[in-house]
Amino acid sequence: MEGSFTHKYANLNGHRYHYIDQGKGPVVLMIHGWPDFWFGFHNQISYLQSIGYRAIVPDQLGYNETDAPDELQHYTFKSVAKDMITLMDLIGCTKFYLIGHDWGGMVAWRLSQYYPDRVISLLSFCTAFLPTHPKYISTETIAKMYPNLKYQLFLQDLKTGPYLDSQVDVFFDSMFSSKSQPLSSELPLKVAPLDIAVDTSFHKKAFKKRKFHSSLNWYRTRLLNHNQEVESNIGKVKCPCVLVAAKRDIYLTLKMAHRMKEHVPQCRIEEIDATHWVLVEKPDESNGIIRSWLASQAKL
Repeated sequence: MEGSFTHKYANLNGHRYHYIDQGKGPVVLMIHGWPDFWFGFHNQISYLQSIGYRAIVPDQLGYNETDAPDELQHYTFKSVAKDMITLMDLIGCTKFYLIGHDWGGMVAWRLSQYYPDRVISLLSFCTAFLPTHPKYISTETIAKMYPNLKYQLFLQDLKTGPYLDSQVDVFFDSMFSSKSQPLSSELPLKVAPLDIAVDTSFHKKAFKKRKFHSSLNWYRTRLLNHNQEVESNIGKVKCPCVLVAAKRDIYLTLKMAHRMKEHVPQCRIEEIDATHWVLVEKPDESNGIIRSWLASQAKL
């Protein structure tokens, strides 16, 4: 299946990125999260091509075939957003549609704030917009405020990467399971059962090759992100936007989704009966939402 997509590479601000470039037409940039890589959007790539769009889907920094620098400053939302804009410049795209999932959703929101003139419209799966607070809020404090996010303390620990490297098969079989089961007695992550069985072989291959450590750097940049956002005095999200909230997402919850309306009043929220892995669990419904979103923007 991987061979049916067009794979390309580009040097973006000193980092070698791997990305998928599929189809012709208006550009839709898609940004994945953790623990994922470009393949998490494979159903959407083919669909977008079929309806006349050009899908650009990079492996994000630290994942799969893209570089994995050691320095944390390269993994901040501002730095990654700059990489994405550089990629858009490279392919000659001035304005584009933007889709994000998980950490990719946060990159999408921040990209729209750092580069408001480049984004036509934004669609986030699962990830609600979070404003920048004047004062820094640590991961420890976040875990106390939102117990469902306590797992982030585990993922930012430097010992976690090697541990997950030793558990790749078990981890992904559990993460994408259609049965309710714990990932591991040592891993503080719960998993909501998916409605379908998922082929995990592509994820296993990608993470056995790259290992987990660099992808977990995204969980270690909270202070850097906060400082950059305060210093940059980033503005509000101005573009039209949609948040797809998964009803059975036990981490990025419906409560978080509806709370964001006070910060992004123009955002339309759509609910879908799915887990965090909505894009692979409910591909037809997800693609239908994408099509409606794109069609609504074309009429403006």
